[in-house]
Amino acid sequence: MICNGVCSGAINISTANGTPPYTYQWFATNLNNNTSGSPITGATSNGYIPSATTIGTTFYYCVVSQGV
Repeated sequence: MICNGVCSGAINISTANGTPPYTYQWFATNLNNNTSGSPITGATSNGYIPSATTIGTTFYYCVVSQGV
């Protein structure tokens, strides 16, 4: 997704084969991995709309936890 002043879409994930309820936390990093990101405050749903004002390349990932 390329955002230039406005992001026209969300990044969405879906879950399957687990035990609800699910919890979500989105992370952002400038590295292409899923371990070095910082949590995005308030990004705790199954979808996230990136900020259109971030300059440069940002990678996003979501950690999903399942209920007991």
